[in-house]
Amino acid sequence: MTVSESTSQRKPPAPRARKSAPLRLPPFGKRLLALRRRGKVPASGQVAIAVADWKLINPERSDAVVLPPGASPASFDWRFVANLPVLLIVGERNFEIANELAAIVICAGCRGCSALIHLQDGSISWHLYAPHGGPSNVNS
Repeated sequence: MTVSESTSQRKPPAPRARKSAPLRLPPFGKRLLALRRRGKVPASGQVAIAVADWKLINPERSDAVVLPPGASPASFDWRFVANLPVLLIVGERNFEIANELAAIVICAGCRGCSALIHLQDGSISWHLYAPHGGPSNVNS
């Protein structure tokens, strides 16, 4: 058997499994994760998430994170919300992304999800999300 014959009979190497990049925490998420790793919860007992608008929360709050404008909710690690209620704070124009985020935090194990929607006319609407992630309008 020649060298060329022996190499042609070998199996090609198995393809390497691609490692996916780890999900990152949303802005201000590190302090919440650190709190949860110590077995604690925020003083408010919940996590507030400002959806696509930095002005909707006070960054000094220890229970608040931000989903940055234009970011996909699926690109972040939301596991720190497990067993905590979640309040989404959202402007009316970002309500669809809030629906997607609600489904993700429910899958991450949050203990209920609601949304406070700031409408363009200055009024506020409140929505509760069912376990499957669909909104239920409570009042407008």
